[in-house]
Amino acid sequence: MSIEGVMKVCAVSVTYGDRFHLLKQSIDSLLKQPVTHIIVVDNSSVPKCQQQLKSLRDNLQGKLEVVHLDENSGSAGGYRRGLQEAYQNNSCEFIWLLDDDNRPEAGALKALTDFWAGLIENDKEQRVALMCYREDREIYKEVVFKNKPNLVIGRNNSFLGFHVCSLPGELMRRIKDTSSQKAKNDDLAGQNYGLVSAVPFGGMFFHKKLLNEIGYPNRDLFLYGDDWDFSYRITKKGGKIFLLLNSVIEDLEKSWHRKNRESLFKVYLLENFEDFRLYYIVRNRIYFEKKHLMTHPVIYWLNKLILLIIVGLFGFHKKRNKIRIIRRAIRDGNKGRLGKYACSSVESPK
Repeated sequence: MSIEGVMKVCAVSVTYGDRFHLLKQSIDSLLKQPVTHIIVVDNSSVPKCQQQLKSLRDNLQGKLEVVHLDENSGSAGGYRRGLQEAYQNNSCEFIWLLDDDNRPEAGALKALTDFWAGLIENDKEQRVALMCYREDREIYKEVVFKNKPNLVIGRNNSFLGFHVCSLPGELMRRIKDTSSQKAKNDDLAGQNYGLVSAVPFGGMFFHKKLLNEIGYPNRDLFLYGDDWDFSYRITKKGGKIFLLLNSVIEDLEKSWHRKNRESLFKVYLLENFEDFRLYYIVRNRIYFEKKHLMTHPVIYWLNKLILLIIVGLFGFHKKRNKIRIIRRAIRDGNKGRLGKYACSSVESPK
C-alpha cells in the first residue's frame, strides 16, 4: 500500500480492431473508481482507434498509458504485455484486469479493496486473487450457491466440457431452472462471495507479487482458454480465487461463445461463427483438459466418442467444414501443438 494506506491499483485492458466506442465507456467508468493508473494494450487496432487512443491519453495527462503492438498477439499476448508493464510500474501495487468492453459499476473497485483489506489468509499477496461478478455469466453465481468451485471448468475426464454422467443432472437443472431461480437469489441474499477454481481475465484483481508465483499468460494459447490456463495456476498451487457478487461488471458486448453455450450436446460448435474462433476454443480446451482434468483415459475416451458421434450427426451434411476444423483442433490440442499458426489452413483474426 501507499504511505497513506490507500491501495495503488493499476487497471490493465487490451483492445483490438475498431472497439474504441466500447473501451471509452470502460475507461470513463474506471476514472470514477479509485484507480491509480490505467494501461491499455493496443493489440494492433485500426488506425482510427489508435488516433482516438492517443488523443485520450494526451487528455488524461499521465493517467492513461497506451502500449501499441505491431500485430495482434491475441488476448494471451496482449494481457501478457500489459501485466509486464504493470509489474514494472512503481505506481502499481495491485492489478485489475478488464476486457475492453467491461464497464465496472459504481463501487466495484471499493468492494474488491474492502474485501482484500479484511481477508485473513497466509501470504495472500502471493496466493490469492479476487474476481468481479459479470452478470451474463450465471454459472459463477451457481458456483457460489452450490459451493462448487470446480463447476466452471467441468468434471474430471470431460471432453470439450461434455461428460455423459452429467446429462441427468443437466436435464433436471433445465427443468427446474426457472422455478428455482427466485429461491437461489433468496438463498444468496446474505452470501456475497465464494471460491471459484478458474476465471476469465476480465474482472481479476490481485497483488502483483502473485505473478512471481504463477507467471504470465501463455502466449502460445493465443486466444480463448488462455485466461483459464492463467488463473487455474492459482488453484493448482494451493491458492484461492474469491468471486465477489457485490463487485459487479457489465459486459457491454456479449461474447460470441456465450450466445449458444446452453446447447446440451455442444452443438453450438457448429454455429456460423468464424473458423479461427472454433479452432482456438476447441484446441485450447482439449489442451486444458488433457493437462488438468484427464484422470482416467478410458472415461475420457468414452466421452469423446459419444460427443463426436452426436456432433457428427448434427453436422454431417451441412457442416462438414466445421467438423474438419474440430477434428484438426482436437489433434493439435492432444499433441500440444499451440501457437498462432498451428493450423495453417485456419485464418487468424485480423
